[in-house]
Amino acid sequence: MVVSSPATIPTAAAPPPAPAIGQRSVDPTPPSTRQLAPGAEVAAAEDVPTSSPDWVKDAIFYQVFPDRLRNGDPSNDPKGTEPWGAPPKNDTFFQGGDLQGVEQSLPHLKKLGVNSLYLNPVFESPSNHKYDTADYRKVDDNFGGDAAFASMVDAAHGAGMKVMLDAVINHTSNEHVWFKDVIEKGKASQYWSWYTVNKWPITTWRDEKGVLRTNDYKGWGKPEWGGPYATLPVLRHDNPEVMKELVTGDDSVLKHWVQKGRIDGWRMDVADEVDPKVWQATRTELKRIDPNVAMIAENWQDASGMLHGDQFDG
Repeated sequence: MVVSSPATIPTAAAPPPAPAIGQRSVDPTPPSTRQLAPGAEVAAAEDVPTSSPDWVKDAIFYQVFPDRLRNGDPSNDPKGTEPWGAPPKNDTFFQGGDLQGVEQSLPHLKKLGVNSLYLNPVFESPSNHKYDTADYRKVDDNFGGDAAFASMVDAAHGAGMKVMLDAVINHTSNEHVWFKDVIEKGKASQYWSWYTVNKWPITTWRDEKGVLRTNDYKGWGKPEWGGPYATLPVLRHDNPEVMKELVTGDDSVLKHWVQKGRIDGWRMDVADEVDPKVWQATRTELKRIDPNVAMIAENWQDASGMLHGDQFDG
């Protein structure tokens, strides 16, 4: 099943008036003079557009949780996949939805008036939701892999639809090769400084509910949500190598899927928990590749400070 009905995402507007008491203040510094993330090695320049792309202003998005939309190819189902339509056992089971199913659903979505797709994460991951990325450069095989993704993008563009992906660059899975290397090699790992490690050697345990816990490195997740989770180690964006791999490098993760994956936009996960300088650098890098690529933020708080034209389009 699709997790939401069509909705129009608000786009960037002129800076709002001063916030009311109790709201977050808005950074009054002109976008072109704000300092960028350490190691970003780019500057907010006048050639970077500060307005939202025209297409996103009229976009009617349909949000898709790929495992639940449609099972287009049962041969790629994860082990233990539940029968389609079976009552949910928990929030971790797989139903077998994939990108072939998304492609097969495009005619129906087109009839609904949808002109843009927003897909929840599609990259390799051990979970059904895939907000715990194990490989940013590979579409999960249970979703059909890179070939199914390319076919789906072709079909969507052929139907006049834009495609936006979910970027989860705040944290990775503990199954990511970077973090597994840290666990194996400790400070001898080239990735040890990519994460915030408080104690060596790293130890973990499982609580009474079976959730992996640790005090030895920073994991994502607010306590009211049951976090922090040891399965979601947080990345350090103040490390130039992390920024190069994710944002600033010639074939960084975010650039790779715009240039080679031919996507039209990114929805940035937990954007309000990442240093704004990271998003300033991201906008500069992406907009210089394609001024029409959209950047949409997830922010459950006051997002006005993100919409000055130097970070997000909506």
